[in-house]
Amino acid sequence: MAEESSFKTDQARQYYDRGVAAYKKDNCDYAIELLTQAISLEPENASARHFLRLAERKRLKISPPSIINKVKSIIPSIATSWFQMQRKPEKVMEACEKVLRSNPDNVPILMKLAKVSLKKNMIEVATKTFEEIFELDPDNIPALKQLTTTYSQKRGKDDLEKARLYFERVLKLAPHDREADRGLKDLDALRTIERGEWGRETEKKL
Repeated sequence: MAEESSFKTDQARQYYDRGVAAYKKDNCDYAIELLTQAISLEPENASARHFLRLAERKRLKISPPSIINKVKSIIPSIATSWFQMQRKPEKVMEACEKVLRSNPDNVPILMKLAKVSLKKNMIEVATKTFEEIFELDPDNIPALKQLTTTYSQKRGKDDLEKARLYFERVLKLAPHDREADRGLKDLDALRTIERGEWGRETEKKL
């Protein structure tokens, strides 16, 4: 799995660098084209998808979509469900990206993209996408629960802290959620164990 800002190929890195540069210059159409190329080469790269979404949002602010473009986005939206039924995750992700091209804040489509990414073991892509959903809809409990899982699995010190914050948010929205309550207790037990390991690692370095 590629890390958030790492690339396996020079070509994908070049597309990414040029795409980010174009985004910063407000050349959104060109940025979207380049970042899409980067993703086509390395679909697991979360950073490329992040900047693609930023470019799509910026383009909407500069030039809102026409009614025709909005209608066109309906077809790939339907396609996501069709490809999902056909068990073609790569096609689902491609169709999701086509919808997000004209509506990057489409929460149901972002949720579908995140879940498929998770099934494809693209953990970083899934995590960043669930976080986008949380930013758009802070009360989205399914996205929050997924974030508790992805950050708990990473098991880094900062990751576990984030997982705990998301558990707390779930329980604030749903105080009687037994699954979240149990998950938080398990996480606190894990954090206690990990703190011991982090302490031993620090001692070795001294």
